Amino acid sequence: MFRRFMLVLLISLLILSSPALAAGNIQFISEQASEKEIVVKSGDKFMLDKEWYTYTFEINPVKTAGNLQMKSVDPAKYGEALNQVGFPLEAVGRYKVYFLNYRLKNYASAMALSFLDDSVVVFGTYHEYTPEKLHQLAVHELGHQIDFKLMSTEKWNRYKGLRGITDGSKYNNNSPVHADRPQEIFAEDFRLLFGGETARKIPHLNEGLTSPDQVKGLKEFMTGLAR
Repeated sequence: MFRRFMLVLLISLLILSSPALAAGNIQFISEQASEKEIVVKSGDKFMLDKEWYTYTFEINPVKTAGNLQMKSVDPAKYGEALNQVGFPLEAVGRYKVYFLNYRLKNYASAMALSFLDDSVVVFGTYHEYTPEKLHQLAVHELGHQIDFKLMSTEKWNRYKGLRGITDGSKYNNNSPVHADRPQEIFAEDFRLLFGGETARKIPHLNEGLTSPDQVKGLKEFMTGLAR
């Protein structure tokens, strides 16, 4: 417990004194540095200077809702969630975590977005997340990075077979049912198999599927991705 406290304290102090904090291969980018690096103005709009394939994202510049003031997620607490992950994180290579004090305009409910350039953007919040919600978010998004870096078409076929989600008419990444998208199922499986105790407290996004720890060979398959 003392060691964990000192680690969180060290991360907090380094973030206050530096725009970016490197923890092994993971780099935490402070709110101010994130805004300078990934927010651009286009005409009268503020845009996220990242895109998913060809899709771009507009930022809502408003940071208040009545008496509520938006604030960015605490990088130290986010880093604590990743520190508890039981998976060799060096296998994912470089990983940048940006913290913004903004929300998206068209996807206001999005808490974070993972991108193919080895990064995740964590958006601001009016209400501080509970430890369970924050750990769920951090480890779920890391699960997407594991997918982007370590999965392949062959491995996806194996994974879908193990998971029982080979029906492409139901389980596909364009499904209007968010919980039926294989990429989301994978990220949730990763969270529940490798996240710390706090990250595992919230149930799987897809409650209709067997718990990942009950799927024979699944954890071994995902552990093998790091080899």
